[in-house]
Amino acid sequence: MIGVSIATVAALRATPDEVLASEDGVVIELDESSRFEFAVAGTVQFQDDTPTPVRPTPSVTLRPQGSTIDLSPPPAGPPGPTTSSGVVIIRNAQTPHGQRGMAALDSIDYPWRDALEGWIIVFLPGRSDRSGLVDFGRRTIEISVRSNHTDEKLAHVMAHEIGHVVDWRFVTDAERRGWINARGLGNRSWYPSSGTFDFSSPAGDFAEAFAVWQVGGRSYSQIGGPFSEADLALVAQLSKPG
Repeated sequence: MIGVSIATVAALRATPDEVLASEDGVVIELDESSRFEFAVAGTVQFQDDTPTPVRPTPSVTLRPQGSTIDLSPPPAGPPGPTTSSGVVIIRNAQTPHGQRGMAALDSIDYPWRDALEGWIIVFLPGRSDRSGLVDFGRRTIEISVRSNHTDEKLAHVMAHEIGHVVDWRFVTDAERRGWINARGLGNRSWYPSSGTFDFSSPAGDFAEAFAVWQVGGRSYSQIGGPFSEADLALVAQLSKPG
């Protein structure tokens, strides 16, 4: 759980010299011009909002059925960080859709602060073209909070996107091949090819397994069939930070 309540976050409108205490490495962005950095050391620092230039890179997108994605494999290794080391930035946490997103994060037991160190989570109002997106180059997760999504569905989308980051950061190529073999996925490439669904790729299958492992519910993977207990045990094993 984040070390600051949603009500407190919503009420904060502090000046740059105000200091708060927290044990969580989380940055809550209060508005477009200011953030507070909940550093590991336990103090809050006012963070400059100057954007960091980034190069365009592919993204992994979780989209509704009936749409497609155009995606090349993401870069083999992480680029330079776009946020302060040791923190996770969360944008729009004080908005109504952001509060629902924060509750979804709170339902995930996995140590996402460690997995998402140096990443940004952005909660957006509901949009029709996608539910979630991971941009590896910008180290950003975008979550579209739809009014017609239940809290359980929203948590599933959040966990799926975290699963993509966990895969990218901690799962080796050999372990990916082991997942493909265990799930009987044949000779598929790990990442979806142009014009195909995330849910029809081994990467999407792994992210769905991660989501089911974390929050339960149904799987939206279009390959490999339902997840067995052995599949969920394997995803738990592969998701341990290396």
